[in-house]
Amino acid sequence: MIGGGSLYAIERGHGRASVGYWVLPEARGHGIATHAVRLLARHAFAKLEIARLELTWGPTTSLPARRRALRFTREGVLRGHVPYRGGRRDTVMFSLLAGELLTP
Repeated sequence: MIGGGSLYAIERGHGRASVGYWVLPEARGHGIATHAVRLLARHAFAKLEIARLELTWGPTTSLPARRRALRFTREGVLRGHVPYRGGRRDTVMFSLLAGELLTP
């Protein structure tokens, strides 16, 4: 296994879901994350009829990882969003709408 991805927090009544992924460091830089997230997004939009896909990262996520976000739009920072190491951590929110998914 070199990575994984999933749809979670699926709220079909609200037409939204979240996507998450990871790739081992030695497998990065080959388009694996982009391909996996594109497949998950296609499934969410076509089969689950999701209108909005959300992606969140910690504020220190690397720039190369952010570039793999398939043109997700950065929406803003959710301040003190999640518990983290005995305190709270901000989360950066990104989204992709159904009509924005581009094919390669």
